[in-house]
Amino acid sequence: MHRNSGEQPGRVIGEIAELTIECARVIAGCPVLFEQPLCEGWVHPCTLIDIQHRLKQLPSEDTIGLHAIGLIASTYGERYVDGRYFFTPVPTIHLYSYPATLMMKMPPHVKRKHIELYSRDALSYGMEIEQTGSRWIARWSAASLRRFNLDHVLAHEIGHHVYYSRRHAQGLACNPNTNESEQFAEAYAVRHASG
Repeated sequence: MHRNSGEQPGRVIGEIAELTIECARVIAGCPVLFEQPLCEGWVHPCTLIDIQHRLKQLPSEDTIGLHAIGLIASTYGERYVDGRYFFTPVPTIHLYSYPATLMMKMPPHVKRKHIELYSRDALSYGMEIEQTGSRWIARWSAASLRRFNLDHVLAHEIGHHVYYSRRHAQGLACNPNTNESEQFAEAYAVRHASG
């Protein structure tokens, strides 16, 4: 760097140090945690401190290469999604926000048997359902929603990371959204449930 470039050496060194620390965290299995601000009427299911504590309960080698975990504002397209793992562009997990009422109207034409089949994990963590007119409503307590997201959803998404990382290390295609990937992630979540 030239002295006349206008750059401040201390600032550049500081940026390099921050980048080095962030890279070291990712390599060491310590993903960056972040939180998006929410619109009024929405809440995150847990806190960044909750996520940090939960990560300490899981095998550290399982988060090696995981770049970030974020508490994300739900969009219309994610309104029925608790969490999602993205392998590219960098491995990242998103845990999505919920309405502040902790109630969610299920899609039209959904029957109780569908909710019991596809939401059995959520039901086992305390989600309650009730019918209002022709629609079903899912209702959570704050404590149950927090436990579900930390114990099950986060562990499930880390399971996807472990699955994809192993396949990638073996030179295999990642095959997103396959039954095999879902089964692996679900088994991982069950195996690592905190009790």
